[in-house]
Amino acid sequence: MTVFKKEEVARDERLFRDPEEFGLEPLEPVDIRKIDDFDGLLAAMARTSFGGRQVGVAADVLTSMFSDRTCKRVLTVTGAMTVGKMTLLIVELIERGLVDIIITTGALQAHGMIEGLGLKHYKLDAAAPRELHDDAYLAKVGFNRVTDTIELEKNFYAAEMVVEEALRDIYEPVPESERPVTLAGSDVMRSLGRVLERRFPGNRSILSTAERMGVPIFVPAWTDSELFLETEIFNYRAELAGRRRLIQVASYLDWREYQDMMTSHGGSLGILTIGGGVPRNWAQQLGPQLDRLQNEFGRWPVKRFAYGVRICPDPAHFGHLSGCTFAEGKSWYKFLPQARTAEVLADATIVWPLLMLGVFQRLDKIAAAQRDSGTQPAAKTYPFKTRS
Repeated sequence: MTVFKKEEVARDERLFRDPEEFGLEPLEPVDIRKIDDFDGLLAAMARTSFGGRQVGVAADVLTSMFSDRTCKRVLTVTGAMTVGKMTLLIVELIERGLVDIIITTGALQAHGMIEGLGLKHYKLDAAAPRELHDDAYLAKVGFNRVTDTIELEKNFYAAEMVVEEALRDIYEPVPESERPVTLAGSDVMRSLGRVLERRFPGNRSILSTAERMGVPIFVPAWTDSELFLETEIFNYRAELAGRRRLIQVASYLDWREYQDMMTSHGGSLGILTIGGGVPRNWAQQLGPQLDRLQNEFGRWPVKRFAYGVRICPDPAHFGHLSGCTFAEGKSWYKFLPQARTAEVLADATIVWPLLMLGVFQRLDKIAAAQRDSGTQPAAKTYPFKTRS
């Protein structure tokens, strides 16, 4: 039998400390009787624990970032968020002037362009006919499955006409002897936005809204998208007809445009990242690149992100960029040591709409108070109507 001495098993209660000595804040239960909107819910969640607290903290960080008049804000998005019907969240952010730069996958923009044409995605669930749960059958009938949603193959045929019109706008003014036209992917995005606006004036697609508002869209993994494949189809047609290629996208031009926008900005930088992947890393590699340029050439100011919010279910132990924490990013010189950040490890289609609605409500309240005091609001506001 082991005999323990008192000092080995008992603590000295005289050494117990008061948590307030360390500035710790007491938590509070969520009292739904005192909450009348999503802003209030998020504020209450910030005083809870675990994932709920992170959602509330994310709302606080986004509110600070969006209220910072000096901040240039970057939105990066991966995943099938347009197929997942998150399109208008992005559009709302653009229309409110809350994002200055958008970086996404090409697939997200292709599916969003299909939405902009008024075409539909369809729900596939357990109630669907039995044959629709056979992927080989879906391929046969032209139903492309994205998890629990259908994108019709014929939708891409309709999108092809928009791509063709956008490309013609680019290459037709250029003599064939000077083709292929070399340009940035962001230029193709602008042309697509102009075509959609021409066909459907005032439509709320991402491409059209970004073009109207002067927000550039970058697709760094250009060749990994339907947009690239469509572009190559037109290039092949020209080549097989004995003519020169029409256009070629040079990704370094996108980087130079992005870098110039960020380095010419005198204020702070912020990032809202949905998912991870190439768009997130492409945006965040700015700091390390500028650090190298400053050391080697003595040019370009070194800039890092001061704000960051991430919504992605991937944990850090997966070892990939999508799960990389902002704290780890500080070690890579991507974020300032004092950067305000929040990370919500959840499916964005669950959290993002709730978070944005609450933050927009909060910003509208702040703007109303600023107007009452004679101060210019920091961002555009569109107060939400409630059902009567």
